[in-house]
Formats: sequence, C-alpha cells, structure tokens
Amino acid sequence: MTLAHDIHGNGSPLLLVHGMTLDRRMWDPNLAALAQRHTVVRCDLRGFGATPPPQEPRSHADDLRELLGELGFERAAVCGLSMGGGVALELAIAHPEVVSALVLVDTDLPGVPLDEGLRAAVLPAMQLARAGDIEGARAAWLSTPLFAGSPPDVAAALARIVGDYSFWHPRNPGMQLWLTPPAAERGAEVQAPALVLWGEHDAPLVVSNSERMVRDIAGARGVVLEGAGHMANMDAPAAFDAALLEFLAEVGG
Repeated sequence: MTLAHDIHGNGSPLLLVHGMTLDRRMWDPNLAALAQRHTVVRCDLRGFGATPPPQEPRSHADDLRELLGELGFERAAVCGLSMGGGVALELAIAHPEVVSALVLVDTDLPGVPLDEGLRAAVLPAMQLARAGDIEGARAAWLSTPLFAGSPPDVAAALARIVGDYSFWHPRNPGMQLWLTPPAAERGAEVQAPALVLWGEHDAPLVVSNSERMVRDIAGARGVVLEGAGHMANMDAPAAFDAALLEFLAEVGG
C-alpha cells in the first residue's frame, strides 16, 4: 500500500516526515520555499492523515523506503520532526542507501524514555485516548508543553490537524515496529551528512536528544532556531527554511 502523499517542485528529492498526531499539512508553511529548489514529497504515515492504519505490525522506516522506490527515487534527503525525526533516523540507519542527507528537527529519539515532566504532560492524553475519549485526548495533547508558546496562527493550524487524528496508535500498542537496538544508541551508524535543528524553547528532553545526535553522528551540524518551540518549522518557518536549504545546497542533498 502506498502512503498518501503529494509532490511539489523540481530538483533533488526531499522527503518530509511529520510528527505524532500530525500529518503532512504541518509542512504547509515551508512548502513554497522548499519546492523552489527541490522535488518535495510529503507523506502521511500509516494511521495518520489520509493513510489507513496498518493491518499488521509495520515499520514506518520500511514504509518510507518503499514509498521512495515506488516514486522512482533511488535516494532522497529526508527531514523529520519529533516522531518523524525518529523515523527519519531509523531510515538512515536501516536503509542508508536511500538517504542522501538527514535532517532531524526537534527529534523524539526511539529508545529514550520520556523524562518525568514530559511524561506527566503527555500521559493524560494517552490515557483518555485508550479510554475512548478522543475529544478529551485531543484537548489534552494540544495543552502539552510540546505546543505551548506557538503563535496563534500556528496553534490554530495544529488544532485543525490534531482534530483530524484518530489516536489509533495509543489505542493499538504493539503495531509499530522500531529498530532493535534502538536508534538512540546507533547515531554513529548514520552515513549521510546530517543537520540537527531544534527550537530554542523546546522541552529540555528534546533539546538533550538533539544535542546527543550532534555528538553521536559524525560531522553532524547543530542549529538552534531562536524563538521557536517544538514545532520549529511552523514557529519560525523562514529561519527553518533557510537553514535547511543552505545545508542541502552545501552537501548536495
């Protein structure tokens, strides 16, 4: 099954991977700038956006590799935010031959447990989802520190996107396959040139994850986006676009 996706622009391919509870619309603020220089592919992972949930346990990274193959792209630069950053990292580790450049944005590292503060913030949303209160889960999720501080227009866009999410994943544990050993312990295996971006005001755990990847991935470059929170590409789109495009131009991604 092909992941729901859209394609824009011309140039070397760039695959964008969304975060948890979100879908490809989270990249709307960046699409025009990125598509001027790249063939931009935005997709909805299984169970998000317009892509149905899986019928059996699946790996998001394997799905992305299959999508690139179906589209005829031998290699692509891959950029993911939060959960999508973890998926992009797994793709670069498990299928290095298809990743020409790796961009991790406010990344959730597979294998790193939530710290006490973030766990306490997100647990109510997950509990409500598992209890069947999806509207309550959406409200609780949007109130977490991950979305606090975004400008009003960004907050409104996030509310629309999260409002369409079914919370299928927390209600169906075990259907998502991740690498073993986890990607958090395998940054040294990344072969592609890497850029690590994070918002100045993101949660401490996400900042720590980002700094860890800068240390662990050989030659990785770290950039802090001033004034941005967890949704750095939406909070500071111009700075995000500039950093991403400059990096890709330098490494030929």
